[in-house]
Amino acid sequence: THETFEAHPGGSLAIEVMDRLLGFVRDNCNEALVRDMGVMTRLTSTSHQSWAHADNCTWAPAHGGYIMNHTPLRTHTAMLYISDDCEGGELNVGIGPGPGGQLSSMDISCDNGTLVVLPSSESFHHSVKNIKRGSRYAVITWYMRDIDEAMYGKPMQEVQKHLMRTRDTLWCNA
Repeated sequence: THETFEAHPGGSLAIEVMDRLLGFVRDNCNEALVRDMGVMTRLTSTSHQSWAHADNCTWAPAHGGYIMNHTPLRTHTAMLYISDDCEGGELNVGIGPGPGGQLSSMDISCDNGTLVVLPSSESFHHSVKNIKRGSRYAVITWYMRDIDEAMYGKPMQEVQKHLMRTRDTLWCNA
């Protein structure tokens, strides 16, 4: 939330960056979007934990693949790296059906100024590789369609029915 960021040094800059990212994603994805939430992160070799995940669903093979997680309204993820002394910490993005059948993947370095924008869906599951030295700083924000905003905070069953009615695919038009 804006209040959380404003309490920290650099918080107003993070808000400005997230607002600019919102304009960039709206323009380039041709969708009416609003910001879900944003965070500033610092990962180190001792604090880092990551696993392959998607930002709006969870891999659940016992249920036939991906299922809705606690943030199913997210459609896009944007990350701006602001690290100037980090070794390792690459973002590994898998392109394909998921951890159980990945078609391909790529590593994206967390160099200062690198911007990564990707769909929040199962087609773009991702994880962070081990950090060998230094700190990996990022401003990360997620977006949802403006027509989904009214569903924020509603019971999951209502959200799922809404998504089934309003999307061509269950999670995201990647």
